[in-house]
Amino acid sequence: MKNSFLLKKHYVNLALIIIVLALVAVVWLKPGQPTAAKIFAALTADQVQNIELQVSNKESVQIKKQNGVWQITAPITIPANRFRIEKILSITQANSEKHYAANDLDLTQFELMPPQARLILNEHVIEFGGIAELGQQRYVKIENEILLITDDYFPLISSGLAGLVDSQAIPETQKLLNIQMPKFTISQTTKGAWAISPANQQHTSDSLQAWITQWQQARAVFAERFVNLDTNNAPIVILHFADKSQLQYHLITSNGETALYRADVGIKYHFSYEIFQSIANEPALPAAVNTATP
Repeated sequence: MKNSFLLKKHYVNLALIIIVLALVAVVWLKPGQPTAAKIFAALTADQVQNIELQVSNKESVQIKKQNGVWQITAPITIPANRFRIEKILSITQANSEKHYAANDLDLTQFELMPPQARLILNEHVIEFGGIAELGQQRYVKIENEILLITDDYFPLISSGLAGLVDSQAIPETQKLLNIQMPKFTISQTTKGAWAISPANQQHTSDSLQAWITQWQQARAVFAERFVNLDTNNAPIVILHFADKSQLQYHLITSNGETALYRADVGIKYHFSYEIFQSIANEPALPAAVNTATP
């Protein structure tokens, strides 16, 4: 009798263990919930060589990878901001838990007819619709599917041309030879040092190198698209490069602005006050000169 009782108790305990394990499996595996899957099964960022962005009421932008460097090729030719391009391309790794057959739905309900923007990676087209009611997710359409993805990409895409240009005053790929300012010119000598003209003995090669470095590292806070901006006789800066090309900027200081304007492409680069002052004015004299008594 006692053995029978113990056997029943053993079965009860075993049954309880099975129930607990089943509950754990339900919680852990969450059956019935959708599994996140990449929106592109095979496409990777490294495979993309051509990008096109089409945004409502803005210029279409075409970007190509040339010798490993992203270059905007239309509507203007100018280096692209590689950090923002890399962020856009990370959409190739985006996941979606929601998949709907587009043929079964009214696309206008998702703001996909017409789409708010279109991103083309090589031959792959992604159309962007509206925001979902719950959560910061956006509807996108790829081929015949509507998916929900995080809204990390549309703000960059919708920024248009000005939001995609490289913010550096001097392109990374260019070797600078001289900068011609309104009142002076700084050039690299045959020995690699920097010299100022008209000559000023108070400047050293190091102080001039520091000024050149400020130009090479100067990044705009943001850029704007302006075609035929009235420069109001703004002073001109000309940068000459080793490949015999040049860049021409207007120094814009009206209305409290601190900007460089490239009239050839219609882009105005806005800099912080400190950075603009460091590149728009004559290099600072060495500390020993500044502190010397007359």
